[in-house]
Parts: sequence; structure tokens; C-alpha cells
Amino acid sequence: MNITLVQMRAFLALAESLSFTRAADSLGVTQPTLSATIRHLETAIGGRLFDRDTRKVALTALGLDCQRLARQLLSEVDRVEGQLRSHVLGRRGSVRIAAPANLFPNVLLPGLRAFRQANPGVRLEFADVPSDEAVHRLHAHQADLAIGVRAGGETGLRTQVVGQYPYVAILPDTHALAARRAIRWRDIQTEDVVVLQARDSLTSRIARTLGEAGVMPQAAYRVNELSTAAALVHGGFGVGLMSYWSAHQIFKPGLVIRMLSEPSLNGTIVLRTLPSVELSPQVRQLQEALRRHAPTLPRL
Repeated sequence: MNITLVQMRAFLALAESLSFTRAADSLGVTQPTLSATIRHLETAIGGRLFDRDTRKVALTALGLDCQRLARQLLSEVDRVEGQLRSHVLGRRGSVRIAAPANLFPNVLLPGLRAFRQANPGVRLEFADVPSDEAVHRLHAHQADLAIGVRAGGETGLRTQVVGQYPYVAILPDTHALAARRAIRWRDIQTEDVVVLQARDSLTSRIARTLGEAGVMPQAAYRVNELSTAAALVHGGFGVGLMSYWSAHQIFKPGLVIRMLSEPSLNGTIVLRTLPSVELSPQVRQLQEALRRHAPTLPRL
């Protein structure tokens, strides 16, 4: 049996109208073409679907069953076609996002919310991983969009800038350095510091900048998790050195955030995609939402 959708649509048009003339007109075909289509369908099924003479057309018992099934079939076909059209237009489907955890609460969340509100049928999948791991997942086709800090020497990726942010110091408001608008790297020569381990290319710039400034802190607490860094800064163990958005995430009353200067240290947040992969409408719309809703850095 080899039944086509064209045959089923022709059958249903005739079954609903019981008139070859009206059915042919609704389909935009000639009556001989419609008659031939119905004959081929009956041959494929192996039974008569219509009793017809010169005065009227009527459905057979097989035809009545076929009418019910044809309605179900064509309704499902219309549903699938609608879903596929929605996918092409970016209203359905999924986007896999890989990005550092500290970017989600402030940098990405406004854009993600706006995208989900505009595209409720698109499923977002998240992987909170360091920037380098996000790029690895992109190359392995485990992510559609990698977000993170830009490191020097990147090649082979499409990048779009979301925004820039400084590296800052976060410390108790009772600390002697808290009265300054900006803290020079050499000002922390006699301080204990709390830094996140170099889990991506840009985070390691803090250690390099300390060395270039000739700063050897009394103690450097190197930790893996932001929650650990927060506990140590809150507990007065040292001055936290981290990106502004990491500092903003652990900020609370009793702490202050200060710019680092001489030299200033900035990072750039970028959206990365593979140039060899054609971007889906969903990914393009998400990129636009993230850029449009990127937060403005408050004045420090």
C-alpha cells in the first residue's frame, strides 16, 4: 500500500462535499484529475470508498472509516507542519548554553528572561562551566553558544562582544583601604588576598598582574569556588581580588567594592559560535537578547 497525502486530501475534499465538481474546484484541479486520484487511492487501499452514479456520490462503509482516519491523519500532519514552521521561525526548538556560573545571575539573566518571554516554546539548556570548558563544549558540538571572557590569541570562532567589566577588590568597609575610591595593586603589598584559582585563561591574569606589579601578598588564599571566596572575604581573611560580577554576586552590607588601578585590569565578555555551523534563528535571537539586555556597570 502506497498512499500519499495528495490522495488523502483529495479523498477528504470529496468525502466532505460529495461532489466531484465542488471538490475539484476546492483543490484547484480538474475533475478527471480528481477522479484518477480517487481511483489510485482505492487501488492502493484495495476497496471502494464511494458509491457513485450519474446523480449522486455516497461514501461506502470503508469510505466512512477512511474519512475518520483521514481527518486524524491530516490534522496530525498540519500539527507537525506547524511545529516545523515554528522551529524555522525560531519559536520552537532548543539552545544549549555554556557559560561561567558567575555570569548567570547578573550579566546573562536579563537577556535570558527577555528571550524566554518572547520565545516560550524554545527550551534553554545550561552548563555552568569555566570559559575554557565552554569553548571546549562548543568545539565538541555539546553547546550551541559559548559565553565567557575573551582571552588573547583566540582564532577559529565567531565572537560578539556583550560588554566589558573590570577586575576589582572587595573588602570590609572597616578596612583601611576602603576609604579609597580606587586601590592600586601595590597598595595590597602588605595585605592578605583571596583569589579564585585560575580555572580559565583570564582569571590567571590576576596572578600575572600581581607579579608584574611586584606585589607579594603576605598570604594568598587560592580557592576554587566563589562561595568559599565569599566566606573568607566576609570573615575578614583578606581582600578579595576578582571580576566585578563575581564581587557583585557576593556583595552584602558591610563590604565595599573598589576599582583596581595602576594597572587597571578589564575583561571582555563575548558570545562564541562555530563559523562552520549555520546559526539557527533561536541562537541568533538569543544573541540579540543578551546584547540588548546586557547590564550597565554601575559607577564605582
